[in-house]
Amino acid sequence: MKSSGPNQNTLTTIVNSTAIFGGTFDPPHLGHYRAVEGLLRNPGVERVIIEPSAKPPLKSTQISIEHRLAMVELCFEPLRPRVQIDRFEIEEAAKTGKPGFSFETIQALIPRYRSLSWVIGTDQLLRFHEWKAFPQILKLCHWIVLKRKPSGETEAKTGVADLLRGGLIRPIDSSKFQVVGSPHLLQIVETEAPALSSTKIRAQIALNGSVAPGLIPPLVQEYLLRHKLYGTQTSE
Repeated sequence: MKSSGPNQNTLTTIVNSTAIFGGTFDPPHLGHYRAVEGLLRNPGVERVIIEPSAKPPLKSTQISIEHRLAMVELCFEPLRPRVQIDRFEIEEAAKTGKPGFSFETIQALIPRYRSLSWVIGTDQLLRFHEWKAFPQILKLCHWIVLKRKPSGETEAKTGVADLLRGGLIRPIDSSKFQVVGSPHLLQIVETEAPALSSTKIRAQIALNGSVAPGLIPPLVQEYLLRHKLYGTQTSE
């Protein structure tokens, strides 16, 4: 009798992968930083590439990409050289003026890296069906889904259930899934990243003129104050 599980030639874990961590980073905060720290501790991840989005298709941004890129550089500086900043989406937006879609970015980055993983949060997993070229995009690369408290467990279960119901993935174990019709995996990864939101941080700045301690890295905090971004005000 044949086994119903993966065969001997099926990849069952992500190895030596370059993880692409995209976002608007508006502003970058300690949740982003801790998430990338967690990715670097994952034995399957060799390095992390930060991919700032100049014109995200599903959300708006509050400040220029130049400021956001500068803050990203400051935020992740302590994690170099295993963390690098990529400007593909920024350069494409400058050339075309159009929103940057993950489907196109993944296709452009695949030739550069031996094994590519695209990183998303459980909130993005729930909205996967809204992405350009879904469900074909699933087959392009590996997927690392970061789960954070308090809602990550519920969101992960719901998002995975939707993909299973659609026949797009099949389980390997409770946290790893084979993307049907491809050699790629979708893997749920626990993270110690705090459940922070750039939207709520901006709202706090608008209300108080400052950011509470422990929400963004000190160098990013200094940059915000120096450039008076989001309405920040010095105490002087």
